[in-house]
Amino acid sequence: PRSEVYSGLEYIDTNMGGTTPLEIILRSKEKGHFRTEAGLAAIRSAQRFFDTIPETGNVRSLATLADEFRKCYPKMKDGAVVATLHSIPAAREQIRDFCDDDFTMSRVQVRMHETARTLNRKKILDALRIHLDSEPALAGLEEKRPTGVFLLYSNMLQSLIRSQKDTY
Repeated sequence: PRSEVYSGLEYIDTNMGGTTPLEIILRSKEKGHFRTEAGLAAIRSAQRFFDTIPETGNVRSLATLADEFRKCYPKMKDGAVVATLHSIPAAREQIRDFCDDDFTMSRVQVRMHETARTLNRKKILDALRIHLDSEPALAGLEEKRPTGVFLLYSNMLQSLIRSQKDTY
């Protein structure tokens, strides 16, 4: 905790929304799915998991972008919000951060607090997979999987622990 690296990570976790990226990839067979109310409900359902995880930092998605836009137009429905955002060139660039061009794939981008003392990557990922498989709003999707550096770190640590046990 006293090292420069830890101090830097702690600063990023505390002031910049987290250090370690985790993404959830959502894919539908239906073109335009993530422009619809059902598509945005699926995204919200996936990201709702992180409301219960204290080690979560910043969470961003097409749904969070739509929610920010809706602050200006509170009565707009999800489909109209995404259509309006898509018509604004600057917003279209932001949409590309979260969705492919035909809205069949969307991602939820999460930053985790690497310096959280309670961080247990495997436990979080196991619970996330259960959440993704059990949420009704995600049932019809072709793909729903976590990816990113957070997952890589978890797998690497699990391999290290296994190899340490095997050599003992």
